[in-house]
Amino acid sequence: MEENIHIVPNFVSREFLDEIRPLFADGLDSLNIDNISNREALSPFEIAKLEAAKAHYGNNIFKLRHAVNGVNDELYEIVSKHIVKDQMCIESVFGDLQPETKFNITVMLKGSSVPPHTDEQIFPEHVGTINKTVLRDITSVFYLNDDFDGGELYFDHLNKTIKPEAGMLVFFPTAKIYRHAVLTVKNGQRFSVSRFWNFKFS
Repeated sequence: MEENIHIVPNFVSREFLDEIRPLFADGLDSLNIDNISNREALSPFEIAKLEAAKAHYGNNIFKLRHAVNGVNDELYEIVSKHIVKDQMCIESVFGDLQPETKFNITVMLKGSSVPPHTDEQIFPEHVGTINKTVLRDITSVFYLNDDFDGGELYFDHLNKTIKPEAGMLVFFPTAKIYRHAVLTVKNGQRFSVSRFWNFKFS
């Protein structure tokens, strides 16, 4: 089963990583969900998701979203330019895929961790995925930095640990055997970009 966990070192260049580094601080400045200046511009559903994430993970894990005030737009724009090649890389292994429309930029602060879980999320029937299925098929994540301690990606059923490296891409199926966790970030801040994929069916 481990052969379906694919690791691509240096998926993005050091120049790209240097380009986005100054934007991390701007993103972090927009993260405190209790102090979003234009919180009233968020929909009740968006507020509920923020509060649910805070309740589940605590105050140390955040998604850098397209902020209402545009704080994170430049970061997303730069990442978008470089993320397009991940589809070719992943499809060379798993065949034709359709990515979900959005990707997530996640920051984990010191002391944060993610418990074991799978990504084959079941969607409400009226939502579905782009292929009108209820499950995700493939997860991909690439790492924007590695100047932190801890924060390893750990597959508990396979007893496999991956230490993130800046620019590394990791992708794997969402099946239960690939249940995974993120171990505690002991120092620093861990930035990553995740996407989810569905098989295309003719």
